Amino acid sequence: MGFFGLPEEYKIILHKEIFTLSFYSEGAFPFSDVWDMPTYLRKFYMMELEEALKNRKSNSQESQPNKDKNFAHISNNVTHSSPQKFSTKMK
Repeated sequence: MGFFGLPEEYKIILHKEIFTLSFYSEGAFPFSDVWDMPTYLRKFYMMELEEALKNRKSNSQESQPNKDKNFAHISNNVTHSSPQKFSTKMK
């Protein structure tokens, strides 16, 4: 570390936060804006982004069982004309 330099550990943390905000905000925060952002605002937006992603995940998990129930009647009425099994990937 030089006289005016940042410790190496802090540089890694800083760049991880810049990447996280830029990538997961889906373009809302460009790299240059996050780089120039004061530390207290960057920390605030990191906490808000984390909470929003947790809420999105929990909402998608809550809606998943309902989706299966809504389409259960369709899968029960489908008949396959060939004995060949098909596999599909669902996200």
